Amino acid sequence: MTLEGLKKILTILFVICFLGTIIFTMFDATYNLKEKIIFSLIYLITVPISFFIVYKIGKFFIK
Repeated sequence: MTLEGLKKILTILFVICFLGTIIFTMFDATYNLKEKIIFSLIYLITVPISFFIVYKIGKFFIK
């Protein structure tokens, strides 16, 4: 696998995870709107960081 392949795979996974979580959070009836927004903001902060860490680890092992 090349570095470009890793970028493409992680980008696709990120988009799927991002959209899926936002959609599932917004349609979940057990939380009110304030909690849904808080969960979405937490997700917006933590997931890009984790995908960046996975990318850096993958980049280290590919080289």
